[in-house]
Amino acid sequence: MNVTQSSVSILDHEVVQRSKHLALLQPFNKGAMNTFIVLTSFPFRAQPLVVMSLWDKTLFRSDTDLFLERHPNMEGATLRLGSWCDDYPFIYLREPNDDQCIGASLDTLTLIAAKLNFSYEVQKETQDRNWGALENGRWTGMLGDLVYNNKHLVINLFLVNYDRWRDFDTTYPYHAEGFGFLAPLPPPIPQWKSITYPFTGIMWLTMIACTLIVALLSTLLPVVMEKDSVDYARLILMVYGGILRQAVQLRGVEWLAAWWLSCIIITTAYTTNLVAFLTVPVYPTRMETVAELAQSHLRL
Repeated sequence: MNVTQSSVSILDHEVVQRSKHLALLQPFNKGAMNTFIVLTSFPFRAQPLVVMSLWDKTLFRSDTDLFLERHPNMEGATLRLGSWCDDYPFIYLREPNDDQCIGASLDTLTLIAAKLNFSYEVQKETQDRNWGALENGRWTGMLGDLVYNNKHLVINLFLVNYDRWRDFDTTYPYHAEGFGFLAPLPPPIPQWKSITYPFTGIMWLTMIACTLIVALLSTLLPVVMEKDSVDYARLILMVYGGILRQAVQLRGVEWLAAWWLSCIIITTAYTTNLVAFLTVPVYPTRMETVAELAQSHLRL
């Protein structure tokens, strides 16, 4: 153990200072016995280096005894914001020609500052008047101020893309925005076409097929039942009369009662849906996904 070599300067290294917990054992010659001085660093104090004590296993029985919380508060430090007061409602000028910046982000930072014992200085706008992007390998705007101009913190609204995620530490996202494509609103479908909308195409085909089948069966059943006189025209009209809900006598053709009951249910559903379609304008199907946009005829 070489007690002549000091390793205290390691604590000042930028990478080491990022640690939440930090302890350094510096060799120390105490008479005939070699031991260690236990040191740590509180980055926001005027004198960051703090000697905890000589090594004593009775004092350092656990990790929490050795590795103290280095950031209980920020010791009254002043943070320089790389900000631009043109980001409503997060940070913006109270008046157009005013020098005072206000906003939701500043209100939040003020609450945090009171809790952690620090203050901050607001920058009205960036030096290069850019927002903050990576251009030709160099950051511009507020992020450039953070990297090159000795700023400590940026509180303006930023989308987290890969470059920003790679080069900067970010808070947990606290604001979400939605983005969408704009397309012309199609004109409503002519109202006269609304008579077909209460039912789908399959439903219309099913109704037509059922009507034809019932009409055919109504003419065949009397033959099967060997009735002497059959008025086929009357039977067919009774089948179609059920669709129009016309009052008829079912005496002798009681088997059509089930058809009439079905017609009442179907026509009731049709008329109620028709009222809704006539009341509210009907528009063509609108795009709702990016895939539908890609398959459409619309272009930029």
